[in-house]
Amino acid sequence: MSDRYDPGDPPSGAWPPPTEPPTPEPPKAWWRRRWAAILGGAAVVLAYPVAKFAIGFFAVGVIGGAVSGVFGNQWERLPSDVRADLTAQIHDAYGDSLDNLSSEQASAKIEADVRHGMLRLDDETLIHRLQLQTSAVNKLALADCAGFARSSLAGERASDELINKIQEAFDAAEYQAWIKIAVQAAVAERSGSPEVRTVSEADQNAAINTWLSSLSASEVAGLQAVVADPSRSDEEFCAAGRSVYNRAITSDHDLLAMIAYIDVAQAP
Repeated sequence: MSDRYDPGDPPSGAWPPPTEPPTPEPPKAWWRRRWAAILGGAAVVLAYPVAKFAIGFFAVGVIGGAVSGVFGNQWERLPSDVRADLTAQIHDAYGDSLDNLSSEQASAKIEADVRHGMLRLDDETLIHRLQLQTSAVNKLALADCAGFARSSLAGERASDELINKIQEAFDAAEYQAWIKIAVQAAVAERSGSPEVRTVSEADQNAAINTWLSSLSASEVAGLQAVVADPSRSDEEFCAAGRSVYNRAITSDHDLLAMIAYIDVAQAP
């Protein structure tokens, strides 16, 4: 497969892997409009706005770093045969369409395809993705976990260093599964198949409220506290972020599938 693009040893004339992860435009902080309701309402009113923090928690950093994961400094962790297979899939999906683009342009294109392609993936794949990312954040050192929660709460992309920390937290099998999902999403988007899945806002809202009803009173209070006061401790920020996703992955299958979809859909 010598004519295939290999991120470790690119052939002459091939489009190069990005040396730096792309920096996507951070999502609009649409959730900021809802914080007044979080701070002033009853628990039943708080449920939906609080979930907006949860939805954004991973989307800002991890999906945005998918291209870095595929072509960045963690790529060499993959077994050589896996790298070759994923390289072949990317090459087949993009052909020569990236040849005249800069590394930054190519990265941005693939990243956009990964983001949108996630909405084409089936429930089981998205559930697995949610379980993987929750596992990684649970294994982060306290300062890194809190830093990720803080950047997400501020509507900012996690730093490249922090994205690498998240990727490093995966064990070998988890990392391989994570990257395969990212490539699967990009390939699905390029092929236009399967169809993009859509879920109504009403159904998403119902799932969010059911999800957050599983939070304990202390967990809801923890979320309220970090929303109200950015100076809260690392322990509080990390605990708030982890609690939402650890609750999510213990949900029944249908609810878990909906949460996994919402997580990648980044519902406004």
